[in-house]
Amino acid sequence: MKRFANIIILIFFLLICDLSARNAKKLRIMTLNLSSSVSLPSNIIKMIKELDPDVISFQEAIYASPGSRSRWRSVPKKGVQVIQEMARALGYHYTFGYGQNKPPHSMQFPDTSGTIYWGPAVLSKHKILSTRRIPIGTGRILVESVFLFNGKKIKFYSTHLPPYWWPGYGLSAKRIKWAYNVRKEQIRSMIKFFGKKARNSVLAGDFNSLSIFNEMDPLMKVMNDGFFMKGKGSGATWPAYLPLVRVDYIFASRDFKILDCFVSDYNEDTDHRAVIADLQIK
Repeated sequence: MKRFANIIILIFFLLICDLSARNAKKLRIMTLNLSSSVSLPSNIIKMIKELDPDVISFQEAIYASPGSRSRWRSVPKKGVQVIQEMARALGYHYTFGYGQNKPPHSMQFPDTSGTIYWGPAVLSKHKILSTRRIPIGTGRILVESVFLFNGKKIKFYSTHLPPYWWPGYGLSAKRIKWAYNVRKEQIRSMIKFFGKKARNSVLAGDFNSLSIFNEMDPLMKVMNDGFFMKGKGSGATWPAYLPLVRVDYIFASRDFKILDCFVSDYNEDTDHRAVIADLQIK
């Protein structure tokens, strides 16, 4: 009889544990390159509402003050504040990182006439408690945004590494070698920053790295690659209309369980596909 009672207690305990696991909240992450949009991307707004991510890493986000000019983009006379406008439309909090320009003192938008800022950004459903810029070399940065989720502080990082091709530089063996070497150094900087025991950390962005070159392998030794762990198919994200290569990634520290990771079917308003990952804190 005692043995039977112990079995019943064990079954009850296992059911409670399973129910707790099922009810544990998942953290949905998205990363997407905005392709330097200078207008509010209504189709991307619609996609975000449908997929309902908790936090988003954007690349090529633009701020341009009124009267700004650009030789590679037609900027409206009234200026551009795409991230701020998207945050307002979605009801999210935001951080903008100024990845390619001399950083101002504030993490929020500057009000300097004739200035254009271009870089990574973060949108979050959860209130952003703190932000900072972490230089990783050659003008690129990690944008850190800290928020509370399930009672724990989550450190979320958005980044964008240099591509093989760039307007004005073209595509050449010299450019390919330069970009490859620069990204390797930037990845080393990230690994040094995260260390071997990164906790409660998520890194997402456009790494412009092709898997055949194994540039991301060192990073995968300290964090889990969402698509590698749970994705299906090739994971290709660029170009959006016919994805051929995987350049957009979501990484999570080992204390996260990766539940799912997939590439969105959406292919409008940008030249990349979005990557989405569902995570759970262990």
